[in-house]
Amino acid sequence: MATSSCSRMLKLRSSEGNEFEIDETAAMVSELLKKIIEKGLSDQPITLPDVTGEVLSHVIEYCNKHSPEVEIRKWDADFVDLDMHTLYELRLAAIYMDINSLSFLLTDAIVAASRRVHLEREKLVHEKTKKKQKVEVGTRTMDAS
Repeated sequence: MATSSCSRMLKLRSSEGNEFEIDETAAMVSELLKKIIEKGLSDQPITLPDVTGEVLSHVIEYCNKHSPEVEIRKWDADFVDLDMHTLYELRLAAIYMDINSLSFLLTDAIVAASRRVHLEREKLVHEKTKKKQKVEVGTRTMDAS
């Protein structure tokens, strides 16, 4: 039996009813989609009621980049350069669609972003504390310590 070098396209439907296409090979990154494909249930659009169109487009982009494992570290770093709300929504979609690698990537990104926010807050508090410690004496400024 001859095999095609091109895999077929699947249709995914977001919670709003928007349809997206994804290559079957890329779809296999998702354990949920993989099970649907293996059961032969992917001939019709696959509805993902818990995933919005905006988030699904990000998920598809991730799957397309991760289907044939290539050097992806830089791409991953750029991919997760998103606002915290989108990171959370993407992580929920990754969990729902059972894409462990995406879920782990997003968890790391959320932790890193939280640490950055925490460090920025600490820096601001430190700067405010330093300003309060300075005492102006005549025309000179001296540290109160």
